[in-house]
Amino acid sequence: MYFKETFLLMIFFLSSMNLQSQDLDQHRWENRLIIMLFDDFDYPDLKEQLNEFGNHKPGLQERKVLVYQITPGKFKQGLDDQDKWVMGDDKLFSKYKSHNSAFELLLIGLDGGVKLRERGAVSCKEIFRTIDSMPMRMREMERQRLNRNQQ
Repeated sequence: MYFKETFLLMIFFLSSMNLQSQDLDQHRWENRLIIMLFDDFDYPDLKEQLNEFGNHKPGLQERKVLVYQITPGKFKQGLDDQDKWVMGDDKLFSKYKSHNSAFELLLIGLDGGVKLRERGAVSCKEIFRTIDSMPMRMREMERQRLNRNQQ
C-alpha cells in the first residue's frame, strides 16, 4: 500500500511540474494568443499595453484572444491582478523572445503561427485589424452575421 501511495504522489508531482513549463500549443485551433515578454514590471510599454488591453476586453474576447504575460522564470494567463503567476523555468521566455529588448509582443494565430511581432506597445486597433484580416476570422465574422440574420 505504501508503494502505491508513493507512486501516485510521484505521478502527481511530476504532472504538476509539467504544468509549470506550460506549452502554449494546447491553445492551437481554439484561441489566438497575445504573448507579452518582458524583464521589468515597471517598463512603460508594459503598463501602456496592459492599459490598452484593459480598455478593450470585449474585443479581445470576441476574437478569442488569450493574453499571456511572460517573464524569465514565471508566467500568467490573463490581465487581472487576481490571475495567478505560475513559477517555472525559462522555456516559454526563451522560446518566444527573439529580440534583445525590454518588451516584446507577439500575436499568435489559431494555427500557431506568429502573425505580429513588435518591440513596443501596440494599439488594439492594429491588433484587431490584423486579426480581422485573417481568413479564419473572416469566416467567424460571416458565421456571426448569418446567425444574427437568422434570429
